[in-house]
Amino acid sequence: MTNPMSKDPRHRVAEALHRDNSARLLEIGVVMAPIMVGLLLAGRGSGNDFVPLGGSVVLLGAPVAWLGGILTMILAWGSLRLRGSGWHEFGLGRPRSWPRTILSALAALVIVVVVLVGFIEIVARLFPNAPPPDASRFDHLRGHLPNLIINVVAVWITAGFIEEMLWRGFLMNRVAELGGKTRWAWALALIVSALLFGLAHTYQGASGVVLTGVAGLLLGVVYLVVKRNLWVLVFAHGMIDMLDFVQTYFSGS
Repeated sequence: MTNPMSKDPRHRVAEALHRDNSARLLEIGVVMAPIMVGLLLAGRGSGNDFVPLGGSVVLLGAPVAWLGGILTMILAWGSLRLRGSGWHEFGLGRPRSWPRTILSALAALVIVVVVLVGFIEIVARLFPNAPPPDASRFDHLRGHLPNLIINVVAVWITAGFIEEMLWRGFLMNRVAELGGKTRWAWALALIVSALLFGLAHTYQGASGVVLTGVAGLLLGVVYLVVKRNLWVLVFAHGMIDMLDFVQTYFSGS
Protein backbone atom coordinates (compact mmCIF):
# COMPACT_ATOMS: atom_id res chain seq x y z
CA MET A 1 0.00 0.00 0.00
CA THR A 2 1.41 3.40 -0.99
CA ASN A 3 2.11 5.84 1.78
CA PRO A 4 0.12 9.01 0.96
CA MET A 5 2.77 11.11 2.66
CA SER A 6 5.28 10.05 0.00
CA LYS A 7 3.27 12.10 -2.52
CA ASP A 8 3.59 15.26 -0.44
CA PRO A 9 6.37 17.47 -1.93
CA ARG A 10 7.15 18.90 1.50
CA HIS A 11 7.62 15.39 2.86
CA ARG A 12 10.00 14.51 0.03
CA VAL A 13 12.02 17.69 0.63
CA ALA A 14 12.21 16.93 4.35
CA GLU A 15 13.43 13.41 3.62
CA ALA A 16 16.10 14.77 1.27
CA LEU A 17 17.31 17.28 3.88
CA HIS A 18 17.70 14.46 6.39
CA ARG A 19 19.54 12.08 4.06
CA ASP A 20 21.00 13.78 0.97
CA ASN A 21 24.14 15.93 1.23
CA SER A 22 23.41 17.66 -2.07
CA ALA A 23 20.06 18.80 -0.68
CA ARG A 24 21.80 19.95 2.50
CA LEU A 25 24.33 21.97 0.49
CA LEU A 26 21.49 23.58 -1.44
CA GLU A 27 19.75 24.35 1.85
CA ILE A 28 22.89 26.05 3.19
CA GLY A 29 23.28 28.10 0.02
CA VAL A 30 19.65 29.19 -0.17
CA VAL A 31 19.42 30.13 3.51
CA MET A 32 22.74 32.01 3.78
CA ALA A 33 22.63 33.75 0.37
CA PRO A 34 20.37 36.72 1.32
CA ILE A 35 22.39 37.86 4.32
CA MET A 36 25.75 37.32 2.60
CA VAL A 37 24.65 39.22 -0.52
CA GLY A 38 23.04 41.95 1.58
CA LEU A 39 26.16 42.50 3.68
CA LEU A 40 28.49 42.39 0.67
CA LEU A 41 26.37 44.93 -1.22
CA ALA A 42 26.15 47.15 1.86
CA GLY A 43 29.92 46.93 2.21
CA ARG A 44 30.43 48.50 -1.21
CA GLY A 45 29.54 51.89 0.21
CA SER A 46 26.75 52.80 -2.16
CA GLY A 47 26.03 56.01 -0.25
CA ASN A 48 23.06 54.49 1.56
CA ASP A 49 24.92 53.03 4.52
CA PHE A 50 22.43 54.13 7.17
CA VAL A 51 18.73 53.90 7.87
CA PRO A 52 17.43 57.34 8.99
CA LEU A 53 15.16 57.23 12.03
CA GLY A 54 14.25 60.89 12.12
CA GLY A 55 16.26 64.00 12.86
CA SER A 56 19.95 63.23 13.25
CA VAL A 57 19.44 59.70 14.57
CA VAL A 58 20.62 56.96 12.21
CA LEU A 59 20.71 53.20 12.40
CA LEU A 60 23.88 51.42 11.32
CA GLY A 61 23.51 49.20 8.27
CA ALA A 62 22.15 49.67 4.77
CA PRO A 63 18.51 48.64 4.17
CA VAL A 64 19.69 45.86 1.86
CA ALA A 65 21.68 44.31 4.73
CA TRP A 66 18.67 44.41 7.05
CA LEU A 67 16.48 42.89 4.35
CA GLY A 68 19.02 40.14 3.74
CA GLY A 69 19.16 39.28 7.43
CA ILE A 70 15.38 39.12 7.75
CA LEU A 71 15.02 36.93 4.64
CA THR A 72 17.72 34.57 5.85
CA MET A 73 16.06 34.20 9.24
CA ILE A 74 12.74 33.42 7.55
CA LEU A 75 14.39 30.83 5.31
CA ALA A 76 16.22 29.27 8.27
CA TRP A 77 12.93 29.02 10.15
CA GLY A 78 11.29 27.49 7.08
CA SER A 79 14.01 24.85 6.74
CA LEU A 80 13.59 23.93 10.40
CA ARG A 81 9.83 23.58 9.89
CA LEU A 82 10.43 21.29 6.92
CA ARG A 83 12.68 19.13 9.08
CA GLY A 84 10.14 19.02 11.87
CA SER A 85 12.57 20.80 14.16
CA GLY A 86 12.91 24.19 15.87
CA TRP A 87 15.40 26.78 17.08
CA HIS A 88 16.26 24.51 20.01
CA GLU A 89 18.21 22.35 17.55
CA PHE A 90 20.83 25.13 17.37
CA GLY A 91 21.02 25.66 21.12
CA LEU A 92 18.23 28.13 21.84
CA GLY A 93 16.30 25.85 24.13
CA ARG A 94 15.90 26.66 27.79
CA PRO A 95 19.33 26.19 29.41
CA ARG A 96 19.72 24.13 32.54
CA SER A 97 20.89 27.20 34.43
CA TRP A 98 20.48 30.83 33.39
CA PRO A 99 23.06 32.09 35.96
CA ARG A 100 25.60 29.60 34.64
CA THR A 101 24.81 30.63 31.07
CA ILE A 102 25.35 34.31 31.87
CA LEU A 103 28.60 33.58 33.74
CA SER A 104 29.79 31.53 30.77
CA ALA A 105 28.95 34.47 28.48
CA LEU A 106 30.99 36.83 30.67
CA ALA A 107 33.91 34.41 30.63
CA ALA A 108 33.62 34.12 26.83
CA LEU A 109 33.53 37.91 26.57
CA VAL A 110 36.80 38.25 28.49
CA ILE A 111 38.54 35.44 26.59
CA VAL A 112 37.53 36.69 23.15
CA VAL A 113 38.49 40.30 23.89
CA VAL A 114 41.86 39.36 25.40
CA VAL A 115 42.73 37.06 22.49
CA LEU A 116 41.66 39.65 19.90
CA VAL A 117 43.70 42.39 21.58
CA GLY A 118 46.71 40.07 21.64
CA PHE A 119 46.14 39.17 17.99
CA ILE A 120 46.00 42.85 17.02
CA GLU A 121 49.26 43.52 18.86
CA ILE A 122 51.02 40.61 17.14
CA VAL A 123 49.79 41.65 13.69
CA ALA A 124 50.85 45.27 14.34
CA ARG A 125 54.37 44.11 15.21
CA LEU A 126 54.68 41.70 12.28
CA PHE A 127 53.04 44.02 9.73
CA PRO A 128 53.60 47.60 10.94
CA ASN A 129 52.39 49.08 7.64
CA ALA A 130 49.14 47.12 7.53
CA PRO A 131 46.09 49.42 7.67
CA PRO A 132 43.79 48.98 10.67
CA PRO A 133 40.18 47.84 10.20
CA ASP A 134 38.04 50.55 8.62
CA ALA A 135 35.77 51.76 11.43
CA SER A 136 34.54 54.89 9.61
CA ARG A 137 31.03 53.45 9.37
CA PHE A 138 30.76 53.88 13.14
CA ASP A 139 31.74 57.57 13.18
CA HIS A 140 28.10 58.64 13.67
CA LEU A 141 28.27 57.14 17.17
CA ARG A 142 31.05 59.44 18.37
CA GLY A 143 29.70 61.75 21.06
CA HIS A 144 26.09 61.25 19.88
CA LEU A 145 24.01 59.64 22.62
CA PRO A 146 20.76 59.03 20.64
CA ASN A 147 22.73 57.22 17.93
CA LEU A 148 24.53 55.17 20.56
CA ILE A 149 21.31 54.09 22.31
CA ILE A 150 19.39 53.08 19.18
CA ASN A 151 22.37 51.23 17.71
CA VAL A 152 23.13 49.36 20.93
CA VAL A 153 19.55 48.07 20.88
CA ALA A 154 19.92 47.17 17.21
CA VAL A 155 23.26 45.41 17.66
CA TRP A 156 21.76 43.07 20.28
CA ILE A 157 19.21 42.02 17.67
CA THR A 158 21.52 41.81 14.67
CA ALA A 159 24.95 40.78 15.99
CA GLY A 160 23.85 39.24 19.25
CA PHE A 161 20.91 37.20 18.01
CA ILE A 162 20.71 37.03 14.21
CA GLU A 163 24.44 36.58 13.53
CA GLU A 164 24.82 33.91 16.20
CA MET A 165 21.66 32.13 15.07
CA LEU A 166 22.96 31.99 11.51
CA TRP A 167 26.75 31.62 11.62
CA ARG A 168 27.19 29.55 14.76
CA GLY A 169 23.71 28.02 15.03
CA PHE A 170 22.51 27.26 11.52
CA LEU A 171 25.74 27.21 9.50
CA MET A 172 27.95 25.24 11.87
CA ASN A 173 25.30 22.61 12.52
CA ARG A 174 24.45 22.17 8.85
CA VAL A 175 28.08 21.95 7.70
CA ALA A 176 28.87 19.47 10.49
CA GLU A 177 25.83 17.46 9.41
CA LEU A 178 27.41 17.01 5.97
CA GLY A 179 30.18 14.99 7.60
CA GLY A 180 28.03 13.06 10.03
CA LYS A 181 28.84 15.46 12.90
CA THR A 182 32.18 13.80 13.58
CA ARG A 183 35.04 15.74 15.18
CA TRP A 184 36.48 16.49 11.75
CA ALA A 185 33.08 17.63 10.53
CA TRP A 186 32.77 20.07 13.43
CA ALA A 187 36.31 21.32 12.76
CA LEU A 188 35.36 21.97 9.14
CA ALA A 189 32.16 23.67 10.26
CA LEU A 190 34.19 25.90 12.56
CA ILE A 191 36.52 26.99 9.75
CA VAL A 192 33.78 27.50 7.14
CA SER A 193 31.69 29.54 9.56
CA ALA A 194 34.66 31.75 10.52
CA LEU A 195 35.65 32.34 6.88
CA LEU A 196 32.15 33.35 5.80
CA PHE A 197 31.71 35.46 8.92
CA GLY A 198 34.87 37.38 8.07
CA LEU A 199 33.90 37.82 4.41
CA ALA A 200 30.52 39.20 5.47
CA HIS A 201 32.35 42.19 7.00
CA THR A 202 34.16 43.46 3.90
CA TYR A 203 33.08 47.02 4.74
CA GLN A 204 35.84 47.00 7.37
CA GLY A 205 38.54 46.40 4.77
CA ALA A 206 40.99 43.49 4.51
CA SER A 207 42.20 43.89 8.10
CA GLY A 208 38.62 43.97 9.34
CA VAL A 209 37.79 40.78 7.43
CA VAL A 210 40.75 38.99 9.03
CA LEU A 211 39.99 40.29 12.53
CA THR A 212 36.29 39.45 12.24
CA GLY A 213 37.17 36.01 10.92
CA VAL A 214 39.36 35.40 13.97
CA ALA A 215 36.52 36.61 16.20
CA GLY A 216 34.18 34.19 14.44
CA LEU A 217 36.65 31.38 15.00
CA LEU A 218 36.85 32.16 18.71
CA LEU A 219 33.06 32.38 19.05
CA GLY A 220 32.75 29.06 17.23
CA VAL A 221 35.17 27.43 19.64
CA VAL A 222 33.16 28.80 22.56
CA TYR A 223 30.00 27.38 20.98
CA LEU A 224 31.51 23.91 20.97
CA VAL A 225 33.05 24.23 24.44
CA VAL A 226 29.69 25.18 26.01
CA LYS A 227 28.09 22.22 24.23
CA ARG A 228 26.25 24.39 21.73
CA ASN A 229 24.37 26.51 24.24
CA LEU A 230 23.76 29.35 21.80
CA TRP A 231 22.53 31.70 24.52
CA VAL A 232 26.13 32.01 25.72
CA LEU A 233 27.14 33.27 22.28
CA VAL A 234 24.15 35.61 22.00
CA PHE A 235 25.01 37.33 25.29
CA ALA A 236 28.78 37.36 24.68
CA HIS A 237 28.52 38.74 21.14
CA GLY A 238 25.98 41.36 22.14
CA MET A 239 28.20 42.57 24.99
CA ILE A 240 31.32 42.66 22.81
CA ASP A 241 29.71 44.89 20.18
CA MET A 242 27.95 47.00 22.80
CA LEU A 243 31.25 47.74 24.55
CA ASP A 244 32.83 48.55 21.20
CA PHE A 245 30.03 51.01 20.44
CA VAL A 246 30.35 52.63 23.88
CA GLN A 247 34.10 53.01 23.38
CA THR A 248 33.47 54.66 20.00
CA TYR A 249 30.93 57.00 21.57
CA PHE A 250 33.38 58.26 24.21
CA SER A 251 36.17 58.65 21.67
CA GLY A 252 34.17 61.50 20.17
CA SER A 253 33.11 63.18 23.41
